[in-house]
Amino acid sequence: MLRPLAIIEIAREIIADIYGVIKKELLKSVSADPAPLNAL
Repeated sequence: MLRPLAIIEIAREIIADIYGVIKKELLKSVSADPAPLNAL
């Protein structure tokens, strides 16, 4: 079984990947208006 720490590390990487994808999509859709990005 995975140790709790390993699970946390994996979860962190997954969250970081998802966050990166979301931020990229937001950048594409609001390139004209960067205000929403500042909320992140």
